[in-house]
Amino acid sequence: MKALLVPAPFQAQGLLLSEASIFLIFRIIEEDCISGDS
Repeated sequence: MKALLVPAPFQAQGLLLSEASIFLIFRIIEEDCISGDS
């Protein structure tokens, strides 16, 4: 419910930040798996 109180621009920025963090996490996991296999 708190999200509804936040202005739209801040919501969009938060969404982009969360997507970027998820992307970075998957990149790190993939690099760990690749380095672990070799």
